[in-house]
Parts: sequence; C-alpha cells; structure tokens
Amino acid sequence: MLAGVAREAAPMATIVHHDLDVPLGFLPDASQDGVVCALVIHHLSDRPRFLSEVRRILRPGGWFVLSSTHPTADWGYFGGSYFDERWVTRSFGEATMEYQLMTMSTLLNEVADAGFVLERLVEPQPVEALRMIDAEQFDKWSSAPIFVALRAHVAG
Repeated sequence: MLAGVAREAAPMATIVHHDLDVPLGFLPDASQDGVVCALVIHHLSDRPRFLSEVRRILRPGGWFVLSSTHPTADWGYFGGSYFDERWVTRSFGEATMEYQLMTMSTLLNEVADAGFVLERLVEPQPVEALRMIDAEQFDKWSSAPIFVALRAHVAG
C-alpha cells in the first residue's frame, strides 16, 4: 500500500514508513510547515513524547491537525468509567487494533502541554447523503460524536 501511495505522491511528496513511538530523528528542527495526525494518536504508547516531536519539527507558526476516535464513542462502546484510560482491543472483521482510551481533557491538555494553541475543535456529523445509503447508521451517528478533530498552531 505504501509503495502505491509513494508512486502517486511523487514528486510532490516523500512518503516515509516510520514507527511514531520512535523519535522523528529523520526530520530536523523547525523543518515542517504543518503536520496531519489522522486517527493515530490513541495508538501511541507515549503521546506526550510524540507531541513534543511534532512541536520540535514545526516552524514558528506551524500548524497541527489531529483526529481521534471521540472519547464518548469509545466509552459508549467499551463501557466502564469514562475516566478509565485503559488499553483496549477492538476487532473489525478479521482486523484488530489496540489503542488507549482517553478523556477529552487528556487529549486537549496533552496538546496544550506540548506547546500548541487550539484554534478549532470539531465533532463531525454525518453528511446528509448517508441517510439515503444507510438511514440507521445516519441516525446513530447523528446522535453522538464518533470522531473528534482539532487544529492547533505552535505557541509563541
């Protein structure tokens, strides 16, 4: 899959396969204008270290866009206390994934503690076209958030 993306993106982008639990040593300080972190932050074992690395590689005024499963959606699925930030495993057909539950305050405070200023927080809702495809899913996803996304910039 990565090879296909690399072919399509060349020469406009360089695609690098990297374990985000390891420092981003291949990127120099203040070398990037922005970073997109889509649905990965809750899989990392040391989120504060990763966020610090993102802050390190961003230029002054750099932007950071992050998305994650919504804490209330995870809580609704797994049950227990909303404040229990345990590691869980979830299956999707034959695929399984492991990630850590977190509260909204944990997510936002970790981003702020890494030196970012929040610009916008969005709890996306399904588009109207989904109603025609799957009315039951549309109703379900319209009643409670499933994902959360935020945009922040480097403080100072």
